[in-house]
Amino acid sequence: MQRSAASAATPPISMMSEAKERFSHTHSASMNRRGVVTRSSLKLLFVLFLGPLAFIAGAAAPAEPAQAEQAPGEANDSHASSSARNKWNWLAGTRWYVPAENLLAYLSDLTLTGILPVADQTIWSLTEAGDGRFVGTSYTVLWAKSPGGTILRQQTTNTMEGNITQEGKITIVFTPDDPRQAQTIGYGHVRFVDKAWRMEMQMATGTGALAVHWAYMTQLKGNQQLPVISGQSLNGSLLAEEWKWLQGTRWSAFDSELFAGGAILTVAAFRNGYFWGEGQTQDSQPVRFLGSVTPEGDLYLLFSINGLPAVARAGAIQLVGRAYQMIWSEPGGGPVLGDATELP
Repeated sequence: MQRSAASAATPPISMMSEAKERFSHTHSASMNRRGVVTRSSLKLLFVLFLGPLAFIAGAAAPAEPAQAEQAPGEANDSHASSSARNKWNWLAGTRWYVPAENLLAYLSDLTLTGILPVADQTIWSLTEAGDGRFVGTSYTVLWAKSPGGTILRQQTTNTMEGNITQEGKITIVFTPDDPRQAQTIGYGHVRFVDKAWRMEMQMATGTGALAVHWAYMTQLKGNQQLPVISGQSLNGSLLAEEWKWLQGTRWSAFDSELFAGGAILTVAAFRNGYFWGEGQTQDSQPVRFLGSVTPEGDLYLLFSINGLPAVARAGAIQLVGRAYQMIWSEPGGGPVLGDATELP
């Protein structure tokens, strides 16, 4: 693997401190069964949040090319020796952060009965890259507003081991420094978005609570300051408003493992690429779901059936004929396990 001449140091915590001061003015923490958390649910979430939660999140962005839609390190000649073995070597020695538009994340209990908006800033420091792999360190600070109005902060550090194909498909294993916490696997793709190559990723993680986040990471250069958590998080080209029409829609769904007899799901709310709601299986078992959808239509979903711990699915949404259809499998691939078709 290619090692950078000087390791990319993680920015000090002080770079993130001023964001805390403006968090309460941007992210409201009140939701009911239509997407809103009750005060009692909030208290439960914060007990879980301050306890075993280990949240790794953020998607990373490859370095910005000079002019063309061409990944750095890739030769113009299609027959050049550049390949998956060296195409992404330029990642070594780089750092990445969550841009303002993507700071929003969601925290939930294991059964998805309460959903709390939080803010996530993640720094990736990549130290080595080569042969379609990269390694480094992920440092995350998660801010949340308690029921009493106090801004609470959770921070975690993880080692990263990533695989990236020549086409830009990404899988990253995050291993917490805390041995009591489980690993998290993130999935994504390299995208050319807003004149820059980016690694767009989705994931969910946690033990006593679940944190869901999707984002485009942006390269952190020199003495560049991290974005504050403010109104600017609600605007910008990196938002995912393409799917806001999902709010209020109904879907006929099937999953061979979770609800083989079928279910009807209703999307109660949507915000910047996140959506959630409830439903019922054919045999009258309650269903809750929470997920993210990227501008390109990639899905990461959590389903809780009849109050059981949530199960993850990953897939895509696309137009099939005159109706939209979701299709999913286990995260990381494998056979198709389920789908959902939009109802009129």
